[in-house]
Amino acid sequence: MAIYIKRVWACYRDRNRARHEGVKKFRRRRWLVLPLCVLLMFFTLVYPWPLMIRFKLSQKAFDNAIKDYRAGRFTGKQWVGLYYVESVDTVNYNSLRSTTWFITGDSIGDPVGFEYDPLPNHPMGYLSLRVGTSWYVYED
Repeated sequence: MAIYIKRVWACYRDRNRARHEGVKKFRRRRWLVLPLCVLLMFFTLVYPWPLMIRFKLSQKAFDNAIKDYRAGRFTGKQWVGLYYVESVDTVNYNSLRSTTWFITGDSIGDPVGFEYDPLPNHPMGYLSLRVGTSWYVYED
């Protein structure tokens, strides 16, 4: 009987020790994951790298969409790469310059999307985030 109680006690201690080690590993991982998540969120606020990666994966589709739009074969309300384009609009600043806007959504009521401007100097002197060779982030 004493041997049986001794074995039950040993199994109980081993189970508690294993459970405690699992908690220690989780706590160790938690202190590794938490700073990494905070750092990731900080860098997302400083530089919009998720937007840049998503656009770079979709840039070839946007280049094809601008060719199709200028040829008259593109209408809004379709997927372009990883973005759903709701509407397309062209603004003529003068006889030499026109930009095309691909509206992909709203930000507190204002349309947002991407602007295609093939000429190097942006119109009206405002600076916008450049995401591609001739592509800028559009925010009204």
